[in-house]
Amino acid sequence: MKLHHFTIGVMALALTVSCVNDKESKTTSNATQEQKSDAKSHSDEIIISAEQAKNIGLAVKTIKPASYYGSIPVGGKIVEASGDERTVVASTSGIVSLNRQLTEGTRLNKGVAVMNISANNLQGGSPTRNARIAFETAKKDYERATKMVDDNIISKKEFNAIKAQYEAALVAYKALPDDGKGGVSIVAPISGYVKSCNVKDGDYVTVGQPMLSITQNKRLYLRAELPEKYYDMLEIISSATFKPSYSDTVYDLNKLNGRIVAVGKTTTASPGYIPITFEFNNAKGIMPGAFAEIWLQTSAGKEALAVPVSAITEEQGAYFVYIKTDASCYKKQEVKIGMTNGELTEIVDGLKGGEQVVTEGAVNVKLAASRNAIPAHNHNH
Repeated sequence: MKLHHFTIGVMALALTVSCVNDKESKTTSNATQEQKSDAKSHSDEIIISAEQAKNIGLAVKTIKPASYYGSIPVGGKIVEASGDERTVVASTSGIVSLNRQLTEGTRLNKGVAVMNISANNLQGGSPTRNARIAFETAKKDYERATKMVDDNIISKKEFNAIKAQYEAALVAYKALPDDGKGGVSIVAPISGYVKSCNVKDGDYVTVGQPMLSITQNKRLYLRAELPEKYYDMLEIISSATFKPSYSDTVYDLNKLNGRIVAVGKTTTASPGYIPITFEFNNAKGIMPGAFAEIWLQTSAGKEALAVPVSAITEEQGAYFVYIKTDASCYKKQEVKIGMTNGELTEIVDGLKGGEQVVTEGAVNVKLAASRNAIPAHNHNH
């Protein structure tokens, strides 16, 4: 009987210990799962201190829904606007002597002497000297005739003929500004930049021969080629942004006083495409003649989330942005993108609004994360 009671007691104790161990095991297991879950949540975090963020050029912006305009990506070209270019022609025949280097892009101010034309050693002599002599002779004849007509020595008709000769000689003389060496001084008619120079030292030119082209480039044209499949959208195209082929800078015509000046209704110039021409103010870094990527903006705006193009990174066909979650913590967020206008890209999924998105330096965050260049995260929750 005593043995029976002892056996039951031992079994009860074993069961109690088993239950306690099982509870402890479950508690330990749950703690381990929580730690793993917590570790996993931190594994997606990228830690960048304020100093590091400054050094790698990070900029962050809170993304909110705003009016976003659709765009059509096309190709095109930057062209000089008509009326902003002047051609300098030879006002006399002779030998050219350049006063300065006239390479493409050289800055010139209105009225500055750019070259001289001399005929001193040519048959007929210097046209400037000849014009001066003719003017001085005509002037003396005119002064003499003025006195004679008052004394009725010559008729009014004779006086008018002498006066006309004097005025013609004066115009011819003024048209050939003396360079002080018996030649003709050629000056820049407008302030601007040398587009092309067609002569060099020692060249012989004749009257009316084009020698120099000067452009002001105050206004430029952007000629876009719209695929004819978008013909029905012509009426709602309002502006454009563009990126020159030689640069990563995107220019907004709305900020350059841009406007549409011509819309082709046929595709004869470039089969399959409709030409659209914008006029805008020139800006630093824009080079006439260059090709460009163009995003034609439509007037049909909508509320949407959009981020700067620089905020988006790409990996194997997927797109990501980086979100700042606290003072020194960032996380990678996959997004689905919509249309772009060259400056902003629409986000159709992945963001809700209100997130602080890295808008500059996103590539640096991507590189830092992939190389484990940022120290391990270590703060308490």
